[in-house]
Amino acid sequence: MRLLATCLLLGAAWAVGCGASDDDPGETSSGGANNSGGATSSGGSSTGGAAGSAGTSPIPDAGADSEPGPTTEQHDPCAKASCWTAPTLGACGATSVKETFTSGLYGVHRYLLMAPAGVGIDLTLTRTAGSWTPVLVVHDEQGTTVYDGTKSHSTALLSVSALSPGSPDSVGVYLQASKRQHLALYATGANVVASGFSDGLPTDAKYTLDAALGCTKPSPLTVRGVQLDAEQELWVRYIAEHVVPFVPGSPAQRIDKSAYVTWWALKEGVLDVNNPLSYSNCSIPPDKHIGPIEVCPDPGNAWQVGLSGVQAAYRTLESVEKLSLQVFPGKTLTAMLTEAAVTAGFGANTSLGKAITGSGDRLRLSWLLRNGPIGFEAQYPPVHSECFVATKPWCFGTGWPSSASFAPTQAEALKSVADLKAIFQTLSP
Repeated sequence: MRLLATCLLLGAAWAVGCGASDDDPGETSSGGANNSGGATSSGGSSTGGAAGSAGTSPIPDAGADSEPGPTTEQHDPCAKASCWTAPTLGACGATSVKETFTSGLYGVHRYLLMAPAGVGIDLTLTRTAGSWTPVLVVHDEQGTTVYDGTKSHSTALLSVSALSPGSPDSVGVYLQASKRQHLALYATGANVVASGFSDGLPTDAKYTLDAALGCTKPSPLTVRGVQLDAEQELWVRYIAEHVVPFVPGSPAQRIDKSAYVTWWALKEGVLDVNNPLSYSNCSIPPDKHIGPIEVCPDPGNAWQVGLSGVQAAYRTLESVEKLSLQVFPGKTLTAMLTEAAVTAGFGANTSLGKAITGSGDRLRLSWLLRNGPIGFEAQYPPVHSECFVATKPWCFGTGWPSSASFAPTQAEALKSVADLKAIFQTLSP
């Protein structure tokens, strides 16, 4: 994927690292975009997983003891390498992702792992084709390398142990967080690591990443008679637990607003992209997924960001900062930006995490809106007024699968909203 001419250069380190369209459908996962107006643009699709349970026994190594400091080699892969955003992991049971480096554009695949509190997680990366040596790197929320492919480092908040998968083509690690954490996983090759993340991988390189979470898979969720797929369900459950409680208003108002915005995200396909928390879709035109520190070149072009699918275009930084302080009156804007970065899998002390936290102008605006509750509060008024008070043409139809499933008509969309309200009433704390 070519670089956007407007890619922000936040110091010399970004001359290489910021370029490739980080959230592009990329590699073997396919994606698309819906052309629509108003509060619009859309997402793509990603690979899914299957149910199961964790069971591999961890084998502690010399780097697995708690504090005082890591003995692992510290890596910041996406500071130099072009990183592709791979499917998010975090559903209970077993998920298996099969991927390739066939595009030749990326040396690293980055996965967001949403690790529940107290749940054991087995991760195994297995080479399935090509001549290369697989390496799995794991970051905690601070961006500390807690597993460097050989050694592991545990803290009071995160237990980390190397695994022995029993195959020369596989590497593995066991994780257990004492509180919920959003971790970053990097699938790459030994030659890429040895080169300081400047080398690439052969285009015939293929692998399978298996994630087994030792928690019981819940009953499936259904919206308008459509059973949500694995990605959609993962994100609807995430919204219920981690967005709805923080949207301003009474409990009933929080659920109401969140249901309308979640409907929008579902029908736009935002909940089908690999990591909706870092989602950034610019109508250049045509629609194009852009990287985490890229901005839409023309301020007048539609620019949809984050879990809510809210428009970053047509807004001012001042208005978004004001809204952010209303949503989180006890927090600083810097804290909100750091939270957005960390939640999306960009560790606080990584180059990307620091760039997001310290961003300004339109990039800052976009990342405040990628903080879930802020994006939902910003998106509710246009969604409700344009789609349910009025009936704008971009709100309904059958022109793409997600809209056909959740929004063929206004009446059917209201059924989707009602089902989402019922889900949130059950799942939201």
